[in-house]
Amino acid sequence: MDKNVIWNQISSMLQNMKAEEERMGTDDVVASLNLLSNLIQSCPSLITKVDGLDETSEDNHRTKAFSTYILTKSFHLHSNVKYVKIEADIFSLQKVVMDTLLQLNRSQWKYYMNQLINFALRFVANNVNSLHIFKELFSSKELEILLREERPGHCRMMADLEPEDKLFTNEDHMIRIPGSTAKAVSGGSNGQSAHNSSSGSGNLDKTNGVWYLLSCCNKLILNYLQDIMDNFTNATTLLRKLSLVQLEVPDTRISLQGLQYLAHLNRYESFDFNCVVMELHVVQHLFIQVSRNNFQPEWRTKFEEKLFKYFEMRSGDPDPLPDKILDAFRTKFMHPLANYIMTKGFKGLPVDRQSSLLTFFSGLVSGKDHEDESYRQFLSSSLALGLDKVLVSQVWPEFQGPTRFQVRKRSEKRKSLDDDDLRDEISFDQSRAWKIIEQLFMDNISLCQEPAALLRIMDVFLSAGSQLGARCVKSWPGVALRPFPEEAISKMVAALTSYIQTNKSSKRDPLFYKIIKDLIILTSDDLQHEYLTDLQCLAALLAYQYLDTVLDARQSDLKLGNYGQVLVSLSQQNSGQCLSDQDLFESMLPLSMFGKDICPKWRMAVIKSIMLKNYKIVVRCIPFICGILVGQNSFLARDIIQSLNKSNSSDQNGEIGLYSGILVCCMAKSVKVSLASSESGKLEMVYACARCSEDPQASHLDMTGDGRTLKGTVVEFSDIQPLFKLIGHQDEGVRKSVMKAVVPICNHSFLSNSAAMLILNYINDPVQEIRQEFSQLIGNLLECACSTLEGRDQVSVNIVNRIIELAPDDYNDPIWSTYIPSIVTVYQSIIPLQCQTKLLDSLLGLFFNPPSHQLCKTSCLNILQDALLKEKAQILQFCAKLMCANCKVKKENGTVSPSGEAQEGSQDEQLTPEKVLQYLNLLVPPAEVDSFITANLHHILPVVFQISALKDLKKPIQVLASLKEVRPKALIHEYFTKIYAHVVVTCDDKQFETCIRFLKRETAFDLVDFLNCHRLKSIEELLCVFSCNRDKVIRALRTCAHVDDNFKTKGLKEIDVDKVKEYLSINNNMMATFSSFMVKLSNTTTNTETKLNIVASLVDLCRFLGHQYLAPVKHSLLACLKLVNKLAHKCSSFRTQTVNLWEAFVMNIDLNDIEVILPQILVGLSPFCVTDKEKIIPLYRYLLIEKSAHFKGLRNLMVLVPDNTQELKEIQRRVYGSEVVQFRTILEAIIHNMNHEAVEVRLQTITMLKNLLEANMGALQGMLLRSDQTDSVITDLVGKLMVCMSSREPDEGVRYAASECIGQIGAVDPGKLELEVANRSSITSSKEYKNYILDIKSVEFCVRLIQELVKASQSCVESNHHNICMFSLQNVVKIYQINSKQRNSFADRVLDQLSDSYREIVYPVMSSNYAHQPTTQQEITIPVYGTANGQNYKTWIVNFSIYLVQNLFDSTVKEIFVACMPILKKDLSIAEFLLPHLIIAIISSGGEEGINTVLLEVTTILHDADSTSETLEKFVEGNSDMLVAQALFNFLDHANAWLQAKYALLLAATGKSETSLRVDDIHKATRDKQYAAVNTFLDRISKESLANLSFNSSAYHRAAFYLDRTLSLETLSDPQLNALQKLYAGLEEPDLVVAVAAVRTSEPSLDSQILYNTAIGNFQDALCCFERQDDVDLVNLVQCYLSIDQPGTAARIAAGLVARDKSLEKVMAPLQAEAAWQLGEWKQLEEFTSLRNDKQLQQPDNTMASQQSSDNDTIGNSWEMGLSQAILAAYKADRSAFIQEIQSTRKLVLKSISAISFEQGAYRKTYSQIGRLCMLREVESIAEKILLNKPGESNETLGTKWTSLLEELDARLNYSQVSWGNLEPILRLRRGMFGAALARYNQSGTNIKFAGQLKCEIGECWLKSARIARKACQLQENLHYIVLYIYCI
Repeated sequence: MDKNVIWNQISSMLQNMKAEEERMGTDDVVASLNLLSNLIQSCPSLITKVDGLDETSEDNHRTKAFSTYILTKSFHLHSNVKYVKIEADIFSLQKVVMDTLLQLNRSQWKYYMNQLINFALRFVANNVNSLHIFKELFSSKELEILLREERPGHCRMMADLEPEDKLFTNEDHMIRIPGSTAKAVSGGSNGQSAHNSSSGSGNLDKTNGVWYLLSCCNKLILNYLQDIMDNFTNATTLLRKLSLVQLEVPDTRISLQGLQYLAHLNRYESFDFNCVVMELHVVQHLFIQVSRNNFQPEWRTKFEEKLFKYFEMRSGDPDPLPDKILDAFRTKFMHPLANYIMTKGFKGLPVDRQSSLLTFFSGLVSGKDHEDESYRQFLSSSLALGLDKVLVSQVWPEFQGPTRFQVRKRSEKRKSLDDDDLRDEISFDQSRAWKIIEQLFMDNISLCQEPAALLRIMDVFLSAGSQLGARCVKSWPGVALRPFPEEAISKMVAALTSYIQTNKSSKRDPLFYKIIKDLIILTSDDLQHEYLTDLQCLAALLAYQYLDTVLDARQSDLKLGNYGQVLVSLSQQNSGQCLSDQDLFESMLPLSMFGKDICPKWRMAVIKSIMLKNYKIVVRCIPFICGILVGQNSFLARDIIQSLNKSNSSDQNGEIGLYSGILVCCMAKSVKVSLASSESGKLEMVYACARCSEDPQASHLDMTGDGRTLKGTVVEFSDIQPLFKLIGHQDEGVRKSVMKAVVPICNHSFLSNSAAMLILNYINDPVQEIRQEFSQLIGNLLECACSTLEGRDQVSVNIVNRIIELAPDDYNDPIWSTYIPSIVTVYQSIIPLQCQTKLLDSLLGLFFNPPSHQLCKTSCLNILQDALLKEKAQILQFCAKLMCANCKVKKENGTVSPSGEAQEGSQDEQLTPEKVLQYLNLLVPPAEVDSFITANLHHILPVVFQISALKDLKKPIQVLASLKEVRPKALIHEYFTKIYAHVVVTCDDKQFETCIRFLKRETAFDLVDFLNCHRLKSIEELLCVFSCNRDKVIRALRTCAHVDDNFKTKGLKEIDVDKVKEYLSINNNMMATFSSFMVKLSNTTTNTETKLNIVASLVDLCRFLGHQYLAPVKHSLLACLKLVNKLAHKCSSFRTQTVNLWEAFVMNIDLNDIEVILPQILVGLSPFCVTDKEKIIPLYRYLLIEKSAHFKGLRNLMVLVPDNTQELKEIQRRVYGSEVVQFRTILEAIIHNMNHEAVEVRLQTITMLKNLLEANMGALQGMLLRSDQTDSVITDLVGKLMVCMSSREPDEGVRYAASECIGQIGAVDPGKLELEVANRSSITSSKEYKNYILDIKSVEFCVRLIQELVKASQSCVESNHHNICMFSLQNVVKIYQINSKQRNSFADRVLDQLSDSYREIVYPVMSSNYAHQPTTQQEITIPVYGTANGQNYKTWIVNFSIYLVQNLFDSTVKEIFVACMPILKKDLSIAEFLLPHLIIAIISSGGEEGINTVLLEVTTILHDADSTSETLEKFVEGNSDMLVAQALFNFLDHANAWLQAKYALLLAATGKSETSLRVDDIHKATRDKQYAAVNTFLDRISKESLANLSFNSSAYHRAAFYLDRTLSLETLSDPQLNALQKLYAGLEEPDLVVAVAAVRTSEPSLDSQILYNTAIGNFQDALCCFERQDDVDLVNLVQCYLSIDQPGTAARIAAGLVARDKSLEKVMAPLQAEAAWQLGEWKQLEEFTSLRNDKQLQQPDNTMASQQSSDNDTIGNSWEMGLSQAILAAYKADRSAFIQEIQSTRKLVLKSISAISFEQGAYRKTYSQIGRLCMLREVESIAEKILLNKPGESNETLGTKWTSLLEELDARLNYSQVSWGNLEPILRLRRGMFGAALARYNQSGTNIKFAGQLKCEIGECWLKSARIARKACQLQENLHYIVLYIYCI
């Protein structure tokens, strides 16, 4: 069809129509219009561009011109009065055009719609009498455009097209308006419309084309109103303006259309408020006109309809109106509406109109005066009309929340209240609106005489209450409800009783039961009403027919009161009346919902009476009865279930089946009834099992009334057995309900094997939905207890076997879609390992079977992918079998298994090896697809080889070889050891011979050739599977020994078992094997089964080898045991085998060999002494009692034995004998073990120390306070703990445990401890020390190096680190030529100096064959510090050491260091030990080049300390800068010691005594190159830079040493004096600070004065200096206020600073948090601590904040923040958060200590940090005893804890250093913690007596602070504290 032809024809037709307009009839026009409509519908491309059609630009232009022409032409017809009658036909054409455009060309549709709206606006503007409203709504420019007149008597419809189309021109775009009005002049009628005049003036005359044309335009726009709203951004505003201008038109129809616009415009986003005010003004005017009947009836009805539509849209808007608009609505409509609803006109409205008006009115009156009569009328009308939602909208905003209410039954019996005596309660009377509604309701039911009306009004009232109750339990879970006063309930009961009396019919109105049900639910938890007689009467009313028959119960607890006679009379009158089953149920259900105190006995009697006749009626009531009357009526559920044995009624049995699950829960007494909000927003009573409920939020209120947790009881299987009759019920719903009962059955009862088999029939249920749901529930069967002797595991096995048997035979069976998910669910359940393996095989069989692959892939791909990570070996071996299955698979018993033959009738399909690998790749992670199979060939190839050999296949091996692009021969050779071990274990003799022949045929090599080539690896693999088949493995080992030329077997026909043991022990075969075991055990990719086999093999090997052959490898075996212990800790499946391994190890090793490793054995056994004490306790007894004579120093080792069982306590008693073990003796034993080389022994020792100190705090403090000088044991203990906290300790757990112990001991005054080494000079002057420090090739250095390596090997956390350490030790021993074959004097001297424990580790490595594969080393350049290679301490020390080793000049020395490099990279203690020696070797032997190399690195480190920039900050992490500095200090100390030793050696070489030496002799001696090089190096290092580095690292004593060497002038400059002042302040030497100030000759700066005053504790003067500063140090200012205990001032200053500069927020947060907990502002504390990030708070780039003193370290780190968060967690009683914060803060402090705690005098240097550890300990003690305690703890218990706590805290102060800076922070912290406890107890209102003691202790802390301040001469603070003390008490 050619569009141009059609366009020409249409153009001609329209031209003819125009020419013959006067003569054409309407029928001809209608025909033309219909033709156009049909053409457009059949060919939409006539009016719009259609996708898929290629058109020219000219065609597109004409398309738009044509559609424009059609629309304008249609409006020309509207403007002609002649065509008024065919308005519908014209509109039909317009609609066709617009619908087509809306569908195909939305942009063009939007254009035309916009033109129509503008046309309507122009039309009105040019035809109204007044422009007042236009001037209000439009700007002058917009109005000018609207009023522009292009042609008199015309109005533009469309914009002209450019260029103009020839066929469809622009001439018709102007619409002629016949009879148009004169244009308006200014002035007018003030915007009032013609509706003010008369009722008849608004009639529309269709012959008047002026407004008729506008009405037609409006009709078209209104038809697309919703589309306009959706597509135009400013549609709401534009249409609102259009509606308002039309409401001013003097035509009723136009005004009505304007109102219709407004009725649909209920959105006010981006509103113009003036426009809204105008809208409300006009609508108000119309409403008044309508309410006064100022319209003719026909128009009044139409206006009324639109007005109420308008009100309905405003009230139905889900988004609330903006407050400004809502106020405008209230202003305009409040009084008119209030007056109107009180008139007869309102009451004469239809009910729906009344409802919409009241709903709108409800949105206006909220919050208004409740005493207004119109408001009462509004509520009364709403109540009468049933507008419950309107009532709720008035009441709910006035609910303020619950109040604490005292339970009456508790208060009468107790004098004191616990928390259980109080409950949260919502009283509806807190709403004034609800009180009015209550009064109106009671007035109505008093006056109402009609029963039906009475029920309706009660229903509305209770429905409103129900909605309010639902909102309450949703907003405040657990709250009780108090909805009505007693009077209201009494009147409702009376009204219901009256209804029963007047209703003679046996049929009840459904509202009757609904009302009673709502009333019961609302009053069910009313604490005021649970004993009211009215509720008992209501219960009797529900079952009054039984008042006569159930007499005993009535006499016992049914109290009828005034209603007794009436109800008994009713019972007698209706004694013969029978209720229908439905009515009976409707009455029994509410009866079961009453509270537990409402005549329970009588209600139970009624229920029993009905049960005798019809179980079906009662079954749905049982859950409510059992849930409310907990523990009393579970027999009802049992009786109902047992009725299944007697009943043959399918209907009744089906009803029981529908509720079978909850009936089981009722029998278990675990049903909980609660109030909840329903989906409809009403309050409902629900029941749920406390154990089975899937939704933990399903219930909110405990209807039992006592808040107990319902755990339930066990239900006997015989009680639920009848339910299994319903499994095959014909009703789908019943079957489904019984299926869901599986969950409660498994949770509350037992399950026999037969019952489980019966339930499994659901797998084949014909209904898909049931099968699907059962596939998710089937896992419960595996977790249910068993009721038979078979046991749970056997039942699980039977279930799994049965599931596999139930597999469908046809792969097209729809059951497969649910069968596979069922297997998946069972596989994910807790089942025996054999079941899991079998199910995994089934899933794999389905996945790798082509017919079922796609379905299985959909259901269980993720499961199999996860299984591949956990059970990789099993899956890969399964795939290996499939590859060799002759490309066939068959289904056996539902399991797809490999088969070599196809069976008849089976669904076979070709499955090639390539396809198996293709399916396998689907399970592999995407990133590993290309490498996974080749990386795991050691799992696949052994199985493939075996089956290929037995079946004589070649293709599977070829396929695998092709993956690695090698020949099959090479592949077999590469994996021979794996293949051989697998074949040995799995094949019988005949199969083994077949495999060996296949091996030779495929590779052309004999077995002997392979064994000789892979001897050691073959032994390792065979021993890995030793436990799988011991005899076969021993036979294979015989073969290995026989073919090994290194083993002497000549002349032996057969190798016996002893020879096999001997063979395993030679050439360190066992050491290599154990090393291999450790690698596999520590490898996360090794599957659990393989690891278990290795552990089992270790057990068998221990028993097989015996003590003779275990002795040489005991340390390697011990390392394996340590690793296995970790596996047992992580996975319980390893526990049994681990215990067996310990037993085998201890019982099969000689006692002489045990002695050295006894500490490790005792520690290794301790984790199992409770869980496996049957095996572990005999081992302890064997070692410590039976064989105690073999061991020395056994008492020292007893501290490693736990005492957590009675048997272990008895063993300890027997070891110690009758002697009373002193606390001091135990401490000495602990100190002895803290030096042990094994990390687990050190950790166990310190852990036992922690427990010992906790239990003997009094004894410890007695030793500290016994005399002025602390006991030497305490001194030694503190010294050892400091060493354990140092960075030299490799284990973080040991460091942390040591910090805990230091905190427990307390901050002992350093003056009380003798920690310095008195005989250090004698040590450094000894010959051995000189040899050690001077000569790396000396015996002394060799001994120290071996000791360090052995200690590192015993401290390794990871197994590969142990092997690396042993490799380094092996190479060091070889370099020093220490071996057992060629002993020499050097080796003998080394071995003589080693202890027995060290020698036993060294001996095996003399002949070991450890190998190490070095990694590619990246290029390292100097300097390392501050670069990517030195980003943290570890990378710096490792890379710097590597660089130095690479540049060593002495080849022998280099060889020694190269041997240590592998472990140096892993163990920092080795790196720290070697680095000083390494640097000296470089400097002493490298000359100038060596000096410059090291000097460049040192200079870089020192430059960072001197620089104030932060250019290196991004390269240094954590406290790495402090550790690097400490490493440098250690080296400098070592270098100075080296110089002293070298100097002494050089002088001794002169042969002269010290007294006879001359200066020349000394100069000559010191010309030694090495001495000169080291001395030159030290001289070139800037002492000033070293002083800065020491100061920045808080090494103030060292800084003083270096600074003293720089200050050689007689007169010191101001910068030098400032430096000294800072240094002495850091040393906490106020006297020296005063001395520096005394020697000043000039006026000090304000910074110096601040430092001076803060150092001497004169904070008030410091504050004065702060005030004089121009650039104030803000942080120190706030800190200063905190230091003088003015947290309020500090908080205000910090808040003001943050308010001015938000960038200071994180800087000030720690200080604000500290101030908050001191002030007890817990909400603020929570706010400030929330600002803390995961990382340490960083300071912003702010000049003011960064100008703080370097010695103030409380801002840079987060000590304050960590402490604040810990205190907050303690206050909130959040134990987990408290523990987490304490641990993180303690680790933060530990970082600072560990960097320098190995130095001499470290205790003094880190005393402030040790004080922080002690503060954390005090926080823990106070929190545990008085903040984290159990709520409601008695005063007596708290008093006991409080007394012991105060004794401990007082003692800690007595032995701490007495100084203001040390003691005041501790007392401040105590006040904060006691204040937190006091706030908690005051808030809860409990333990009032104890709260008083807390307050007194806070006052005592103030008094102690005052005393300390007085002693420190802080007199102003002293006075301040005394005032606070007086205020406190």
